[in-house]
Amino acid sequence: MVAVNVIIILLLILFEGFMSGSEFAVVSARKPRLQHRADEGSKGAKIALDLANHPNRFLSTVQIGITLVGILAGAFGGAKLAGPLSHELAKVPWIGDYSNALGVAIVVALITYVTLVIGELVPKRLALQSPEGVAVRIARPMHALSRLTAPIVWLLAKSSDRVIKLFGVRASNEPPVTEEEVELLLLQGTQAGVFEETERAMVEGVFDLGERSANELMTPRHRVVFLDVEQDDEENRRRMAEAPHAYYPVCAGSLDGIQGLVSVKDLWNRKMAGRSDYWRDAVIPALYIPESLPVFAVIEQFKHAGAHLAIVIDEYGGAEGVLTLNDVVEDIVGDLEPTPEPGDPRAVRRNDGSWLMDGSLPVHEARELLD
Repeated sequence: MVAVNVIIILLLILFEGFMSGSEFAVVSARKPRLQHRADEGSKGAKIALDLANHPNRFLSTVQIGITLVGILAGAFGGAKLAGPLSHELAKVPWIGDYSNALGVAIVVALITYVTLVIGELVPKRLALQSPEGVAVRIARPMHALSRLTAPIVWLLAKSSDRVIKLFGVRASNEPPVTEEEVELLLLQGTQAGVFEETERAMVEGVFDLGERSANELMTPRHRVVFLDVEQDDEENRRRMAEAPHAYYPVCAGSLDGIQGLVSVKDLWNRKMAGRSDYWRDAVIPALYIPESLPVFAVIEQFKHAGAHLAIVIDEYGGAEGVLTLNDVVEDIVGDLEPTPEPGDPRAVRRNDGSWLMDGSLPVHEARELLD
Protein backbone atom coordinates (compact mmCIF):
# COMPACT_ATOMS: atom_id res chain seq x y z
CA MET A 1 0.00 0.00 0.00
CA VAL A 2 2.87 2.35 0.80
CA ALA A 3 4.34 1.68 -2.65
CA VAL A 4 1.08 2.70 -4.31
CA ASN A 5 1.01 5.92 -2.31
CA VAL A 6 4.60 6.68 -3.29
CA ILE A 7 3.75 6.11 -6.97
CA ILE A 8 0.76 8.47 -6.72
CA ILE A 9 2.92 11.21 -5.17
CA LEU A 10 5.58 10.71 -7.85
CA LEU A 11 2.92 11.02 -10.56
CA LEU A 12 1.73 14.26 -8.99
CA ILE A 13 5.29 15.58 -8.91
CA LEU A 14 5.83 14.56 -12.54
CA PHE A 15 2.68 16.46 -13.48
CA GLU A 16 4.04 19.51 -11.66
CA GLY A 17 7.27 19.09 -13.63
CA PHE A 18 5.27 19.05 -16.85
CA MET A 19 3.56 22.28 -15.84
CA SER A 20 6.71 24.13 -14.78
CA GLY A 21 8.61 22.94 -17.87
CA SER A 22 5.73 24.07 -20.07
CA GLU A 23 5.80 27.49 -18.46
CA PHE A 24 9.51 27.95 -19.07
CA ALA A 25 9.33 26.61 -22.61
CA VAL A 26 6.54 28.93 -23.74
CA VAL A 27 7.97 31.98 -21.97
CA SER A 28 11.51 31.35 -23.28
CA ALA A 29 10.50 30.38 -26.82
CA ARG A 30 11.30 32.97 -29.47
CA LYS A 31 8.17 34.03 -31.26
CA PRO A 32 9.84 34.44 -34.69
CA ARG A 33 10.92 30.79 -34.56
CA LEU A 34 7.45 29.66 -33.53
CA GLN A 35 5.97 31.80 -36.30
CA HIS A 36 8.35 30.20 -38.81
CA ARG A 37 7.22 26.71 -37.75
CA ALA A 38 3.59 27.80 -37.84
CA ASP A 39 4.04 29.13 -41.37
CA GLU A 40 5.43 25.73 -42.34
CA GLY A 41 2.20 24.10 -41.18
CA SER A 42 2.94 23.06 -37.59
CA LYS A 43 -0.34 23.12 -35.63
CA GLY A 44 1.55 22.76 -32.36
CA ALA A 45 3.56 25.87 -33.17
CA LYS A 46 0.37 27.82 -33.90
CA ILE A 47 -1.09 26.80 -30.54
CA ALA A 48 2.19 27.57 -28.74
CA LEU A 49 2.27 30.99 -30.38
CA ASP A 50 -1.30 31.61 -29.21
CA LEU A 51 -0.29 30.65 -25.66
CA ALA A 52 2.71 32.98 -25.80
CA ASN A 53 0.54 35.83 -27.10
CA HIS A 54 -1.93 35.37 -24.21
CA PRO A 55 0.39 34.95 -21.22
CA ASN A 56 -2.22 35.91 -18.64
CA ARG A 57 -4.45 32.99 -19.51
CA PHE A 58 -1.57 30.55 -19.93
CA LEU A 59 0.29 31.50 -16.74
CA SER A 60 -2.91 31.34 -14.73
CA THR A 61 -3.48 27.79 -15.97
CA VAL A 62 0.06 26.80 -15.04
CA GLN A 63 -0.22 28.35 -11.60
CA ILE A 64 -3.48 26.55 -10.92
CA GLY A 65 -1.90 23.22 -11.83
CA ILE A 66 1.27 23.75 -9.80
CA THR A 67 -0.63 24.99 -6.75
CA LEU A 68 -3.08 22.09 -6.78
CA VAL A 69 -0.33 19.52 -7.22
CA GLY A 70 1.68 21.04 -4.37
CA ILE A 71 -1.34 20.96 -2.06
CA LEU A 72 -2.33 17.41 -3.03
CA ALA A 73 1.21 16.05 -2.81
CA GLY A 74 1.75 17.58 0.63
CA ALA A 75 -1.63 16.53 1.99
CA PHE A 76 -1.50 13.05 0.50
CA GLY A 77 2.05 12.48 1.69
CA GLY A 78 1.28 13.68 5.18
CA ALA A 79 -1.82 11.52 5.40
CA LYS A 80 -0.59 8.34 3.74
CA LEU A 81 3.15 8.19 4.36
CA ALA A 82 3.78 10.05 7.58
CA GLY A 83 1.67 7.60 9.63
CA PRO A 84 3.48 4.36 8.62
CA LEU A 85 6.85 6.09 8.93
CA SER A 86 6.01 7.39 12.42
CA HIS A 87 4.91 3.91 13.44
CA GLU A 88 8.28 2.50 12.43
CA LEU A 89 10.16 5.34 14.11
CA ALA A 90 8.25 4.73 17.36
CA LYS A 91 10.01 1.40 17.63
CA VAL A 92 13.30 3.20 18.17
CA PRO A 93 13.67 3.65 21.95
CA TRP A 94 15.32 7.06 22.03
CA ILE A 95 12.80 8.63 19.61
CA GLY A 96 9.68 7.73 21.56
CA ASP A 97 7.14 10.53 21.70
CA TYR A 98 8.80 12.48 18.89
CA SER A 99 8.02 9.83 16.25
CA ASN A 100 4.90 11.59 14.85
CA ALA A 101 6.54 14.98 14.43
CA LEU A 102 9.72 13.43 13.07
CA GLY A 103 7.79 11.26 10.62
CA VAL A 104 5.91 14.25 9.22
CA ALA A 105 9.11 16.30 8.98
CA ILE A 106 10.95 13.54 7.09
CA VAL A 107 8.06 13.00 4.64
CA VAL A 108 7.70 16.74 3.99
CA ALA A 109 11.46 17.14 3.51
CA LEU A 110 11.64 14.21 1.05
CA ILE A 111 8.60 15.38 -0.92
CA THR A 112 10.01 18.92 -1.04
CA TYR A 113 13.40 17.66 -2.24
CA VAL A 114 11.94 15.44 -4.96
CA THR A 115 9.54 18.23 -6.01
CA LEU A 116 12.36 20.75 -6.35
CA VAL A 117 14.52 18.38 -8.40
CA ILE A 118 11.98 16.51 -10.53
CA GLY A 119 9.11 18.97 -10.43
CA GLU A 120 11.04 22.21 -10.92
CA LEU A 121 14.77 22.26 -11.69
CA VAL A 122 15.11 19.39 -14.17
CA PRO A 123 12.01 20.27 -16.29
CA LYS A 124 13.03 23.93 -16.46
CA ARG A 125 16.58 23.10 -17.55
CA LEU A 126 15.27 20.69 -20.17
CA ALA A 127 12.86 23.37 -21.41
CA LEU A 128 15.67 25.91 -21.71
CA GLN A 129 17.71 23.50 -23.85
CA SER A 130 15.13 23.64 -26.65
CA PRO A 131 12.29 25.99 -25.71
CA GLU A 132 10.66 26.07 -29.15
CA GLY A 133 10.66 22.27 -29.51
CA VAL A 134 9.25 21.73 -26.02
CA ALA A 135 6.66 24.47 -26.52
CA VAL A 136 5.39 22.81 -29.71
CA ARG A 137 5.08 19.42 -27.97
CA ILE A 138 3.22 20.65 -24.87
CA ALA A 139 1.04 23.19 -26.68
CA ARG A 140 -1.99 20.99 -27.31
CA PRO A 141 -2.37 19.48 -23.80
CA MET A 142 -1.75 22.90 -22.21
CA HIS A 143 -4.34 24.47 -24.52
CA ALA A 144 -6.86 21.77 -23.57
CA LEU A 145 -6.08 22.29 -19.89
CA SER A 146 -6.52 26.05 -20.19
CA ARG A 147 -9.95 25.53 -21.74
CA LEU A 148 -10.87 23.06 -19.00
CA THR A 149 -9.93 25.53 -16.28
CA ALA A 150 -11.27 28.58 -18.17
CA PRO A 151 -13.70 29.77 -15.44
CA ILE A 152 -11.01 29.70 -12.74
CA VAL A 153 -8.48 31.25 -15.13
CA TRP A 154 -10.91 34.07 -15.91
CA LEU A 155 -11.43 34.76 -12.22
CA LEU A 156 -7.69 34.77 -11.50
CA ALA A 157 -6.93 36.95 -14.53
CA LYS A 158 -9.52 39.55 -13.55
CA SER A 159 -8.34 39.52 -9.96
CA SER A 160 -4.69 39.97 -10.93
CA ASP A 161 -5.62 42.80 -13.31
CA ARG A 162 -7.43 44.60 -10.51
CA VAL A 163 -4.50 44.22 -8.14
CA ILE A 164 -2.05 45.47 -10.78
CA LYS A 165 -4.22 48.53 -11.37
CA LEU A 166 -4.05 49.30 -7.65
CA PHE A 167 -0.27 49.64 -8.03
CA GLY A 168 -0.69 51.93 -11.02
CA VAL A 169 1.16 49.60 -13.37
CA ARG A 170 0.41 50.13 -17.05
CA ALA A 171 0.94 47.82 -19.99
CA SER A 172 4.43 48.13 -21.48
CA ASN A 173 4.70 49.94 -24.81
CA GLU A 174 8.20 48.64 -25.48
CA PRO A 175 8.69 46.71 -28.74
CA PRO A 176 9.19 42.94 -28.44
CA VAL A 177 12.75 43.30 -29.75
CA THR A 178 15.03 46.31 -29.37
CA GLU A 179 18.17 47.29 -31.23
CA GLU A 180 20.22 46.84 -28.04
CA GLU A 181 18.95 43.25 -27.66
CA VAL A 182 19.88 42.42 -31.25
CA GLU A 183 23.36 43.89 -30.77
CA LEU A 184 23.77 41.86 -27.56
CA LEU A 185 22.73 38.68 -29.39
CA LEU A 186 25.23 39.48 -32.14
CA LEU A 187 27.97 39.95 -29.55
CA GLN A 188 27.10 36.66 -27.85
CA GLY A 189 26.92 34.90 -31.22
CA THR A 190 30.34 36.28 -32.18
CA GLN A 191 31.85 35.12 -28.88
CA ALA A 192 30.33 31.68 -29.45
CA GLY A 193 31.71 31.51 -33.00
CA VAL A 194 28.33 31.66 -34.73
CA PHE A 195 29.13 35.02 -36.40
CA GLU A 196 32.35 36.46 -37.70
CA GLU A 197 33.59 39.67 -36.14
CA THR A 198 33.28 41.33 -39.55
CA GLU A 199 29.62 40.31 -39.79
CA ARG A 200 28.87 41.80 -36.39
CA ALA A 201 30.67 45.03 -37.26
CA MET A 202 28.73 45.35 -40.52
CA VAL A 203 25.34 44.79 -38.86
CA GLU A 204 26.19 47.34 -36.18
CA GLY A 205 27.26 49.67 -38.99
CA VAL A 206 23.81 49.34 -40.56
CA PHE A 207 22.18 50.17 -37.20
CA ASP A 208 24.42 53.22 -36.84
CA LEU A 209 23.63 54.24 -40.42
CA GLY A 210 19.98 54.68 -39.48
CA GLU A 211 21.02 57.50 -37.14
CA ARG A 212 23.06 59.40 -39.74
CA SER A 213 22.03 62.26 -42.00
CA ALA A 214 23.48 63.33 -45.32
CA ASN A 215 25.72 66.06 -43.90
CA GLU A 216 27.47 63.55 -41.60
CA LEU A 217 28.66 61.31 -44.43
CA MET A 218 29.18 63.81 -47.24
CA THR A 219 32.50 65.05 -48.55
CA PRO A 220 32.57 68.73 -47.49
CA ARG A 221 32.73 71.34 -50.22
CA HIS A 222 36.34 72.35 -49.63
CA ARG A 223 37.43 68.79 -50.44
CA VAL A 224 35.22 68.29 -53.50
CA VAL A 225 37.06 68.00 -56.82
CA PHE A 226 34.95 69.54 -59.57
CA LEU A 227 35.35 70.49 -63.23
CA ASP A 228 35.27 74.24 -63.76
CA VAL A 229 33.78 75.55 -66.99
CA GLU A 230 35.74 78.78 -66.43
CA GLN A 231 39.06 76.88 -66.57
CA ASP A 232 40.74 75.52 -69.68
CA ASP A 233 40.49 71.86 -70.63
CA GLU A 234 44.09 71.15 -69.64
CA GLU A 235 43.41 72.20 -66.04
CA ASN A 236 40.22 70.14 -65.83
CA ARG A 237 41.92 67.05 -67.24
CA ARG A 238 44.69 67.52 -64.70
CA ARG A 239 42.09 67.54 -61.91
CA MET A 240 40.59 64.30 -63.18
CA ALA A 241 44.03 62.69 -63.40
CA GLU A 242 45.08 63.74 -59.88
CA ALA A 243 41.82 62.79 -58.19
CA PRO A 244 40.26 59.91 -60.14
CA HIS A 245 36.56 59.50 -59.40
CA ALA A 246 33.60 57.97 -61.19
CA TYR A 247 31.68 61.26 -61.24
CA TYR A 248 32.66 64.92 -61.19
CA PRO A 249 30.43 67.91 -60.49
CA VAL A 250 30.57 70.52 -63.26
CA CYS A 251 30.60 74.05 -61.82
CA ALA A 252 31.17 77.65 -62.81
CA GLY A 253 33.85 79.04 -60.52
CA SER A 254 32.77 77.30 -57.30
CA LEU A 255 30.54 74.56 -56.00
CA ASP A 256 27.68 77.06 -55.72
CA GLY A 257 27.57 77.31 -59.51
CA ILE A 258 26.75 73.66 -60.22
CA GLN A 259 25.65 72.91 -63.76
CA GLY A 260 25.50 69.13 -63.58
CA LEU A 261 27.67 66.02 -63.42
CA VAL A 262 30.07 64.20 -65.71
CA SER A 263 30.43 60.40 -65.64
CA VAL A 264 33.84 59.01 -66.52
CA LYS A 265 32.16 55.82 -67.72
CA ASP A 266 29.99 57.89 -70.06
CA LEU A 267 33.08 59.58 -71.46
CA TRP A 268 34.66 56.19 -72.22
CA ASN A 269 31.43 54.91 -73.80
CA ARG A 270 31.32 57.99 -76.03
CA LYS A 271 34.91 57.45 -77.07
CA MET A 272 34.35 53.74 -77.83
CA ALA A 273 31.25 54.58 -79.86
CA GLY A 274 33.16 57.13 -81.91
CA ARG A 275 31.22 60.05 -80.46
CA SER A 276 32.66 63.17 -78.90
CA ASP A 277 34.38 62.50 -75.60
CA TYR A 278 34.59 66.21 -74.85
CA TRP A 279 33.53 66.42 -71.21
CA ARG A 280 31.50 69.62 -71.72
CA ASP A 281 29.18 67.68 -74.05
CA ALA A 282 28.58 64.88 -71.49
CA VAL A 283 27.06 66.92 -68.66
CA ILE A 284 24.01 65.28 -67.07
CA PRO A 285 21.57 66.69 -64.46
CA ALA A 286 22.61 66.39 -60.82
CA LEU A 287 20.60 64.99 -57.92
CA TYR A 288 20.12 67.43 -55.03
CA ILE A 289 19.34 66.36 -51.45
CA PRO A 290 18.93 68.41 -48.26
CA GLU A 291 21.70 68.09 -45.70
CA SER A 292 19.30 66.94 -42.97
CA LEU A 293 17.90 64.02 -45.01
CA PRO A 294 18.38 60.66 -43.23
CA VAL A 295 20.81 58.34 -44.98
CA PHE A 296 18.20 55.63 -45.57
CA ALA A 297 16.06 58.23 -47.35
CA VAL A 298 19.14 59.22 -49.37
CA ILE A 299 19.54 55.60 -50.49
CA GLU A 300 15.92 55.59 -51.65
CA GLN A 301 16.61 58.78 -53.61
CA PHE A 302 19.62 57.13 -55.25
CA LYS A 303 17.53 54.11 -56.22
CA HIS A 304 14.67 56.20 -57.56
CA ALA A 305 16.94 58.48 -59.62
CA GLY A 306 19.41 55.77 -60.65
CA ALA A 307 22.22 58.01 -59.38
CA HIS A 308 25.47 57.34 -57.53
CA LEU A 309 26.26 60.89 -56.44
CA ALA A 310 24.17 63.68 -54.98
CA ILE A 311 24.81 67.34 -54.23
CA VAL A 312 24.09 68.10 -50.57
CA ILE A 313 22.48 71.51 -50.11
CA ASP A 314 21.57 73.59 -47.06
CA GLU A 315 18.25 75.27 -46.29
CA TYR A 316 19.15 78.20 -48.53
CA GLY A 317 20.03 76.03 -51.53
CA GLY A 318 23.77 76.46 -51.17
CA ALA A 319 25.99 73.47 -51.87
CA GLU A 320 27.52 71.97 -48.72
CA GLY A 321 29.27 69.00 -50.31
CA VAL A 322 28.68 65.77 -52.21
CA LEU A 323 27.52 62.36 -51.06
CA THR A 324 28.13 59.13 -52.97
CA LEU A 325 27.03 55.54 -52.56
CA ASN A 326 30.65 54.80 -51.78
CA ASP A 327 30.41 57.09 -48.73
CA VAL A 328 27.39 55.13 -47.49
CA VAL A 329 29.11 51.77 -47.98
CA GLU A 330 32.25 52.98 -46.21
CA ASP A 331 30.20 53.92 -43.17
CA ILE A 332 29.08 50.28 -42.95
CA VAL A 333 32.23 48.34 -43.83
CA GLY A 334 34.92 50.88 -43.02
CA ASP A 335 37.23 53.04 -45.10
CA LEU A 336 37.77 51.61 -48.59
CA GLU A 337 40.57 54.02 -49.43
CA PRO A 338 44.20 53.20 -48.62
CA THR A 339 45.22 54.19 -45.10
CA PRO A 340 46.80 57.65 -45.22
CA GLU A 341 50.39 58.12 -44.24
CA PRO A 342 50.89 58.97 -40.55
CA GLY A 343 51.88 62.49 -39.65
CA ASP A 344 48.67 64.39 -40.37
CA PRO A 345 45.92 62.73 -38.31
CA ARG A 346 42.49 64.36 -38.15
CA ALA A 347 42.20 63.85 -34.38
CA VAL A 348 45.02 63.92 -31.82
CA ARG A 349 44.83 63.26 -28.09
CA ARG A 350 47.11 65.70 -26.33
CA ASN A 351 49.10 65.12 -23.13
CA ASP A 352 46.65 67.04 -20.96
CA GLY A 353 43.78 64.77 -22.12
CA SER A 354 42.20 67.28 -24.51
CA TRP A 355 41.60 66.59 -28.19
CA LEU A 356 42.77 68.53 -31.23
CA MET A 357 40.43 67.77 -34.12
CA ASP A 358 40.22 68.76 -37.74
CA GLY A 359 37.16 70.93 -38.33
CA SER A 360 36.10 68.65 -41.20
CA LEU A 361 36.00 65.56 -38.98
CA PRO A 362 32.49 64.09 -39.29
CA VAL A 363 30.35 64.40 -36.19
CA HIS A 364 29.80 60.65 -35.84
CA GLU A 365 33.54 60.00 -35.93
CA ALA A 366 34.12 62.58 -33.21
CA ARG A 367 31.32 61.00 -31.19
CA GLU A 368 32.97 57.59 -31.45
CA LEU A 369 36.37 58.99 -30.43
CA LEU A 370 34.86 60.71 -27.40
CA ASP A 371 32.77 57.63 -26.56
